[in-house]
This record gives sequence, structure tokens and C-alpha cells, in this order.
Amino acid sequence: MWVEHFSSLPLYVDKFTVKRGQPAKVTFTASRAGIFPLVFVNHQPTMTGYPVVLPKQRSAGWAAPRGSPPAAESDAEDRR
Repeated sequence: MWVEHFSSLPLYVDKFTVKRGQPAKVTFTASRAGIFPLVFVNHQPTMTGYPVVLPKQRSAGWAAPRGSPPAAESDAEDRR
């Protein structure tokens, strides 16, 4: 028996199902770069996910979201 996780990606995907032990694919087009909450409806608040959408090209004013891991040396040089 597969356990189903009813899920959503608010503002982008109303609902989809993730089954234990099986890969799941969700496609969405973000309106901006950022971190988006992935909601697993029947396991809140303990089961969460946060897909990260990076900008196509970093501009001089771009900053990593709060709580992001430190940038690699090559990334740090790109932002100078």
C-alpha cells in the first residue's frame, strides 16, 4: 500500500499527490526568484519543503534570501 501525501504549492499548483517510494514531478513557472513553501496538507506542520528558484542572471542588486547558505567563492566574486 502506498501512502499518499496530498500537497500544494500555493499560488502556483493547487494540488498534487506525492506517493511514498515513488518519484513525483511538479512543474510551475515562478513569477520571481525566491523560496516558495511546499505544503503537505495531511502532515502539517512537521512535513514541509521549500523549492528555491534562482534568478536567471544575478544582477548587482541581487541578494541571497535570508537563511541561505554562504555563497561559494566563485559566487562571491561574481557579486563584487
